[in-house]
Amino acid sequence: MNFLTRTLKKVDEAITALRQNPRPRGVEKLDKTAYRIRVGRHRVIYDIYDKE
Repeated sequence: MNFLTRTLKKVDEAITALRQNPRPRGVEKLDKTAYRIRVGRHRVIYDIYDKE
């Protein structure tokens, strides 16, 4: 497995894990609904809309 394939797999796994725990340890809140997680040297930015 080359570097790009490994990196994409890690990012994909991190995004999939967000379905179970959208606020994992180390998450940074950016805005009212925006969050950021680190995946190696990369960042995943996403929004959470809680049901009220």
